[in-house]
Amino acid sequence: MDPALAEAVLTALGLYFLIGLLFALTFVTVLIKRFDSNAAEAAPLQFRLMITPGVAALWPILLVALLKRLTLGGDA
Repeated sequence: MDPALAEAVLTALGLYFLIGLLFALTFVTVLIKRFDSNAAEAAPLQFRLMITPGVAALWPILLVALLKRLTLGGDA
């Protein structure tokens, strides 16, 4: 593999996970209320820490679902 290509792939992955981490921290602290207000009120810190890696990995899917909820105003 060309070193420039390998560096580009690693940079892209790093950027993906950095955005995912920032989204996950925002999601588990603020945005979780937009998905399920009942669960957000009762969610202990342990639960929020447990879902953080999954949110970071799946941030594009959750972002699309969040945008649908915000634009449609209901369950999407």
